[in-house]
Amino acid sequence: MLITARNYPAIFDVMETIMHDGGGRAGHKAYRLGLSIPEAINAEQDLQKLTDDERQAFAIGEETEMAEIANRTWALTAVGQAIGVWCGTDNTCACAEAKE
Repeated sequence: MLITARNYPAIFDVMETIMHDGGGRAGHKAYRLGLSIPEAINAEQDLQKLTDDERQAFAIGEETEMAEIANRTWALTAVGQAIGVWCGTDNTCACAEAKE
């Protein structure tokens, strides 16, 4: 699934945060994540309900913070796992260096 700032702004923001934090180049037009449409729609809604601090913790926080937030809903778990795969790791949301 193609994630852009226009179609899934909260997911896109998480991806940009990961890129910036990992020393990568942020400012991409889109990211490709292995999510179904229902997963993306529900994850977007769930991410929008988080505070800015929670969303940042989900993206680049400590592993325990990430897991606690990801485990709140099935959609957050799904997006966390998809981001983990995108990052090339099996840790939910955790990546030392993000890849496009």
